[in-house]
Amino acid sequence: MIRVFLEKARGFLADPTATFRNARDDGPGIVLPYLLALALVFAFFSALVSALMPMAGPLPAPGMVGIPLPLAVFIIAGIGVFAGSIVFGVWLHFWVAVLGGRKGIFMTAKAVVYGGTPEFLFGWIPVIGFLFTLWSLYLAVVGLNELQEISMARAILAVFIAVMLPLIILILVASYFFIASVTTSALPVP
Repeated sequence: MIRVFLEKARGFLADPTATFRNARDDGPGIVLPYLLALALVFAFFSALVSALMPMAGPLPAPGMVGIPLPLAVFIIAGIGVFAGSIVFGVWLHFWVAVLGGRKGIFMTAKAVVYGGTPEFLFGWIPVIGFLFTLWSLYLAVVGLNELQEISMARAILAVFIAVMLPLIILILVASYFFIASVTTSALPVP
């Protein structure tokens, strides 16, 4: 199984188009263990970074008091990769379906999981980790093009909408709260 994981990872990093073509028939018995392996790698290295880098502040989640920070990071990162991949896969599939993808949600999920290879293998690297997220988004586009058999333009549009719409909403909500907190003052009552 480790050999299969390494071959797939190398394929998605070096020759994604051919690797996605070869992955068309991959079922849940291959995709889910691959996602689990990626989640464990990402969680391990994220925890290692948290152990090696001095951090100030509270633990990353309520209810984790008393748990060493690296262990808390390992748990949160591992669950985050797994849950995040599923949630993003469902959200992305909505836009893929709107734009003409008809091969089913599992094909979109495969594109997300396999496309996430660079992000989950190297996204934990401080400062430059976001570059691997961008690479993963590109691979998701390639995966949608191959697995959903939609045009590259439609695949790009689906990924763009799936990423930008929540980001725009988040920015608008954050702006609202920022403006509300800045413009509201606590005046003493006479």
